[in-house]
Amino acid sequence: MNPLLLALVEAGVISVADAERIDRQLSPDAARDYAEGLITQSFARGLNAQQRRILDVLNDTEGNPTPRQLSRLWQGEDDLLWASVGEDLRSIAIDRAVSASVALGDDSLWQLVNEEVLSWVDDYYVNSDAGNFGSIPNLNETSKNAFAQAFRDWQRGELATAGYRDGLPELIRALEPTFGAVRVEAIAVTEYTRIASQAELAAGNANPDIEGWIYSTANDSRVTELCRSGEGAIMLKGEDTFSDGKGPPPRHVRCRSGISQISGPALEALRRDGLVRERENG
Repeated sequence: MNPLLLALVEAGVISVADAERIDRQLSPDAARDYAEGLITQSFARGLNAQQRRILDVLNDTEGNPTPRQLSRLWQGEDDLLWASVGEDLRSIAIDRAVSASVALGDDSLWQLVNEEVLSWVDDYYVNSDAGNFGSIPNLNETSKNAFAQAFRDWQRGELATAGYRDGLPELIRALEPTFGAVRVEAIAVTEYTRIASQAELAAGNANPDIEGWIYSTANDSRVTELCRSGEGAIMLKGEDTFSDGKGPPPRHVRCRSGISQISGPALEALRRDGLVRERENG
């Protein structure tokens, strides 16, 4: 087992079971598989419950809820969805904080990194700021708008599922893209990438030997050109963007790119080998 994980176990910070689980996740692929699975389960549970609450309102009003009834429904959805997914997002954040801190080699810094990442999770995911793309308020705004459009089309008999005309099941089919597996998978991939990036940023900032971060893609056939163009871009401490002018991943839905901490000597070595993308203005 990694020495840092052993130190955290001996200090009583994490359990042996937690340490063994995180140790298995030190491989990037293993970490992503585990985290995406957990986030998928959380959001599937949360969005399924949300859909049930919407259908309950429709059933209780015989398919004709008032605007006030719908407004009252959505007022509580941010808290309910966060209650469903928050603990698992925080769990992933803790795991990523530990894994990112392994590079520090100093268990005394782990708590600082962990607190920073958890503080970010607790703010980002409940914040309604329009730039917080994966936040609960913004995800629910997407759900609310999609439902409103499907509901209007359903009432008018204009749904894309035309030909079925079997009442409520027709509306449920139309809502599948909003509450179903495809959207849940997209959220899981995107939000794991977001949390992992924040953990790497926090760990790098906590370590004075780290010069900055380097951007890398998943390097397979599914990588988008948007991400591929960032391969090898660097961001030094104190900078807000990478040398390609963009921020850390995710840069789009289902983004699987990542960033890694890099020390001064390692950065110079990469520069000598021409493996770093510098800013155009030098």
